[in-house]
Amino acid sequence: MSTFKFQHPQLMSGEDADERKANALKQSLDYLDLFLEKTSHVAANHLTIADFSILASVTQLEGMDYRITAYP
Repeated sequence: MSTFKFQHPQLMSGEDADERKANALKQSLDYLDLFLEKTSHVAANHLTIADFSILASVTQLEGMDYRITAYP
């Protein structure tokens, strides 16, 4: 689940958050968190553009007051 699918309707149309999309996003974040427990980067053993892409997505979530405090 991309953050775009969760955020876009809220940002562009003022819609309320879709609970199904919110749950799918949470599952994606849970998976990412589990993955990052084993490695320090998303796509390789070093910093790549993928890491910056994830950073941008998570930063947008913070800007929308999405609670990411469960993810260290």
